[in-house]
Amino acid sequence: MQARQPFRFCPWLLRWTQALGFGRVAVLGVILLSGLIISIVVFGLLKERERQLVEAQFCHLAGNRLQAVEDTLAMRLAALDWISALYASSQDVERLEFTTFTQSALARYPDLKLVGWAPRVTGAERAAQEEIIRREGLADYQIRQQTAQGILSPAEDRPTYFPIVYLNPLKNHAFLLGFDLASQPEAFNAIRRALKSKQRTLAITALPDHQGGSSSRLVLFKFAHTAPPVADTSAAPKNEGVVFAAVDLPLMVKNAVKDFTPKGIDIYLFEETAAGGTRLILSRPSSQRTDPLPPLQSLPKNPSGIYFMASFRVADHTWWAYCTPCSMYVPEQRTRAPWVALTVGAAATVLITLYLFLLLGWNRQTKALVQKRTAELTKEQQLLRRLLDLQERDRKLTAFEIHDGVAQLLTGALMKLQTLDARKEPLPPTAAELTHEAMQLMEEGNREVRRLIGGLRPPMLDELGIVPALEYLIEEQQRRHPVAIEFRHQLSRPRLAPPLEAALFRIGQESVNNAVRHSRSPRIRVELLSTNGAVRLRVQDWGDGFDPQSIRGERFGLRSIQERARLLGGAAAIQSHPGQGTTITAELPLEGPFGEEE
Repeated sequence: MQARQPFRFCPWLLRWTQALGFGRVAVLGVILLSGLIISIVVFGLLKERERQLVEAQFCHLAGNRLQAVEDTLAMRLAALDWISALYASSQDVERLEFTTFTQSALARYPDLKLVGWAPRVTGAERAAQEEIIRREGLADYQIRQQTAQGILSPAEDRPTYFPIVYLNPLKNHAFLLGFDLASQPEAFNAIRRALKSKQRTLAITALPDHQGGSSSRLVLFKFAHTAPPVADTSAAPKNEGVVFAAVDLPLMVKNAVKDFTPKGIDIYLFEETAAGGTRLILSRPSSQRTDPLPPLQSLPKNPSGIYFMASFRVADHTWWAYCTPCSMYVPEQRTRAPWVALTVGAAATVLITLYLFLLLGWNRQTKALVQKRTAELTKEQQLLRRLLDLQERDRKLTAFEIHDGVAQLLTGALMKLQTLDARKEPLPPTAAELTHEAMQLMEEGNREVRRLIGGLRPPMLDELGIVPALEYLIEEQQRRHPVAIEFRHQLSRPRLAPPLEAALFRIGQESVNNAVRHSRSPRIRVELLSTNGAVRLRVQDWGDGFDPQSIRGERFGLRSIQERARLLGGAAAIQSHPGQGTTITAELPLEGPFGEEE
């Protein structure tokens, strides 16, 4: 008898643990620990994957911001090209014309604070140039420079000056007219590069403000000159110098990145120096930052964590952008997926371990119950077998007692009567008639005794075997009932084990009796065959038939057929339908605890 298992892997798991010598708790501990380790590993992989995604997304977003800053600077440099083109296309650019032309650029770019024109004036031309400008209406005009105290005073004598002559807007900046850009070393170096290369240059330089101090500005320069007279195209330009634009770099960067999301990206801008290093020119904290921005004086050489670093060209300089996330950026970009995976994995591991714990316990209990029930059934089978053996012995003993007792007495009495009948002196007619009747009754009684002996235990079953016993049974049935019984037999051995022969005889006896008494069939077929290590007994009739389901608990004889077959390790099948006859088939093993020949 086998217990029904809910999952096939549980017996396999039990056998595996038993083979390795592990206990149930140890195996479940290994499963629990393995599941938790796998969950932690998956959690770590997801965290690392998330970190990589956050870093890649940050670099992408920072790169977009840098591109916006670079495009914005390119538009400011393009405005400088427009002003330079104005001078190149005109023989003389007047102040009003300059103001009108540059007004649109100032209106378009709020971070473009100043645009102006600074001609080159030699030391010998200084006085004449100042007089010309005064005649144009600027009575206080003179070439000046800013002292260390922040005061604008007449410029020192030098070979070349680049005074601001045109300026837009003039409001709050008129005091810059006449300011010598060459008095600032950074501006002067940028102007010389512009004059030499005829390309755009830049300088981070200090310009005086209206409060008597100075403010650092990004100043863009480009060489510019007026066109020569039309009549003499080979003549030198009438006037040359530089056009410049002062840009509020923090405001420009703010406007360039203000529409980007998400926030939380700090921006540093560095400029490469002539010595090969870098210097900080702008640090812009994110709008989400609540703490001060970490100070940096130069570009980090070995940064750590999440960052973005890239270089780009602005005029004749190389700038570096260095972007880092603020403290709130990374937490906002993270998801709950790693923690969900860890929680689900740990919970699933615990649930599976608990389930296996209960399941293995259930299997152990089931196995114990199966073993207990199997032992009980074995004892029951042994008891039933013993009861059947005792029953057969009782039948045999009873048959012997009848044969040696009643049969002998009947035979002796018959012999006495035959002797009396054979006397020479004739009996009176009445006595002779009674004697003959008594002799007939004795003979009938003797035949009935032999029939009872054959029903209890036919002697030929023990002496000759199952085939002659079944032949005797069939002959007795045919003698007493008008039915044709066909017997076919083919056994692989002449004798079988006594328990097997007894069981086959009782099954055949019950089946033939049922067919004769209840089927009303004109013919019956009995087959006894050896097949594949077993012996098969089949009794078939073509009578009334019945429904086996409707009389399952009513026919003790049919149940005894099935029980006898089961006790000998075989099986018996009863097939019948109303009006279609009945077939009883019993198949018993030739070898085994009951089938082995004794």
